[in-house]
Amino acid sequence: MSTPPSLPAEQLRAAILGARSLVILTHKNPDGDALGAALGLCNFFLQKDKKTCVLIPDAYPHYYRFLPGRHKIVVADKQPDAARLALTQSDLIFCLDFNRLDRLDLLEETFRKLQVPKVLIDHHPDPEKAEWIHVFHDTSASSTSEMVGRFLELVFPQDPLSPEVATCLFTGIFMDTGGFMYGFSADTFRQCMRLMEAGARTQEFIHHVFQNNTLDRLRLFGYCLYEKLQVLPEYATAYMSLTQEEMKRFNFRKGDSENFVNMALSLGNVQIAVLITEQDNGITRLSFRSKGEIPVNELATLYFSGGGHRNAAGGQVQGNASQAEALLKEKLPEWLRHIWPAVSI
Repeated sequence: MSTPPSLPAEQLRAAILGARSLVILTHKNPDGDALGAALGLCNFFLQKDKKTCVLIPDAYPHYYRFLPGRHKIVVADKQPDAARLALTQSDLIFCLDFNRLDRLDLLEETFRKLQVPKVLIDHHPDPEKAEWIHVFHDTSASSTSEMVGRFLELVFPQDPLSPEVATCLFTGIFMDTGGFMYGFSADTFRQCMRLMEAGARTQEFIHHVFQNNTLDRLRLFGYCLYEKLQVLPEYATAYMSLTQEEMKRFNFRKGDSENFVNMALSLGNVQIAVLITEQDNGITRLSFRSKGEIPVNELATLYFSGGGHRNAAGGQVQGNASQAEALLKEKLPEWLRHIWPAVSI
């Protein structure tokens, strides 16, 4: 469902060009779409000679360090003073790839106090719209990176995209569609064509994200497939669970488990896949994927304090991996009985 722009394009363009300091915010545990969208927009603003930075609550996966403009990223839990200063000195803030303010984590309190104009660009369902002067939102979009491409077309129709902008946005689109396996449309490919014509460095992206594995990561992947993959055939579900001890054994770095859940979903008789990863702060995260019409965002919202898209969602529990696994196995049958008439498993 698309929400029409709440401010005219001319007014948005004037606000951007008139701003002295722009800040771009995205969510905790930023993924490829969050980073691609944020840095794509940041690079465009830098072309306009605008003072711009990207704020993220915590660290991002190492294989996205190739993205142009990454030197403009401020990681709030490592640089709290710089993050607060950037926010308090900003006169226009862009919020990308999140629908709830709690996804800002340690930045949420400062953000809520700011009395500056805030713009949302996002594709997640049911955003908290009260915080923003302008909401550019469409749940049918493949990614926030696609939304940023559309936003720039609307607000700056005469301005060409640089290869740096195009590389970031293409990365975000590719990653949030799982390599064009889900969530894409004809509009997605139109945006990708525009980005490639603008000089998106697709081979550089492929090398850094898909052809740059460490030996530890490959061994962790093999361990997950051989030792940790569990299948619940009666529920057409597969899951993998990793403890902190197991991750330390394979010298885990943030992002090393990227795409593991999709490999579980690739099983022919599986309709739902879950990756359970124990964190070092008493929280365990769950990443959900599904095929077809199965709304795993509903499962994430109902039982795991999460949310997301129909076929890709996330959640968490207070507790360890074993407790998260037990809760999943308890709630999954209950939830499937609820949605069973609407889906075919």
